[in-house]
Amino acid sequence: MNILKYKKIFFLLSGILVVLSIFSTVYFGLNLGIDFTGGSVLEFSSEEKHENIQEVLNNLDLGTFSLRESDNSYILRTRTIDEATKNQIVESVGEGTAVERFNTIGPTLGKELKEKALMALLFVIVAIIFFVAYAFRHVSTPVTSWKYGFATIIALVHDIFITIGVFAFAGYFFGIEITSLFITALLVILGYSINDTIVVFDRVRDNLNQIDENKREKEFDNVLKTF
Repeated sequence: MNILKYKKIFFLLSGILVVLSIFSTVYFGLNLGIDFTGGSVLEFSSEEKHENIQEVLNNLDLGTFSLRESDNSYILRTRTIDEATKNQIVESVGEGTAVERFNTIGPTLGKELKEKALMALLFVIVAIIFFVAYAFRHVSTPVTSWKYGFATIIALVHDIFITIGVFAFAGYFFGIEITSLFITALLVILGYSINDTIVVFDRVRDNLNQIDENKREKEFDNVLKTF
């Protein structure tokens, strides 16, 4: 497939998606969960159905909360609540409700998670640039090996921005929260994005190695058209 023939369409589509994602993130913001903002986690077992418990909790003054099933128990995540509110929840759910876990995550932990997530992403980005530059050092004509590294990061940022933009939109309209698992998901996307880019670049490197170095600049476009 001659991808260069349709490059303007691809660039336009990617540009629109990135702009919309940035707008969504800035305008709507991210709906951060208690992992980042602080809150309480209550795990309990009950014979009541999920729908019935959800209805009971909606009648309590808990603000925004999430309830999900986990094996034979339920996990409730909500704003910071005290012991009295916890007991009120247990009593409202019904008899036979047993508390298995109750703890509170403070905003300090939320700040620590954000800092570690940012540091992890920055470290990975720098490591990628150096690794790709080193791996492509023998095919630095007509494109220097450093540009391969920065191109990899651009593709990575493109994928990450779009994902964050989608979740900002979903968080504003559907109440989807950003938790520590979201950071894990971003790292997974980061890995797949890098893998896909490296596969393409590796094919470019193989093709360039088959061309005399003096002719690489002239034949570079033809190398890209071979995909």
